[in-house]
Amino acid sequence: MNIDAEIQNVISAADTSAWLRQALQTAVERDPADAANDAERLSELLARRFDTTVRELHPTMLSEQECFMYREQVRAMADLRKETLGV
Repeated sequence: MNIDAEIQNVISAADTSAWLRQALQTAVERDPADAANDAERLSELLARRFDTTVRELHPTMLSEQECFMYREQVRAMADLRKETLGV
């Protein structure tokens, strides 16, 4: 499957959020390098926001590594939930 078909599959998937669907639809109309650079920056900012939120809720979780591991656990739980619910 080529990347354009893969992106279209994500856009049309029932479990894709409206936010991600709109972001992908907009991104495919842009220069691929600009879109990839912006997506990378967005990912970094959102990861830092997640880490900050976790540290505020769990003050004992201080290291970046602990926040990264927690973020990965949350992602794995979301993936498992999707598999379990079949979405």
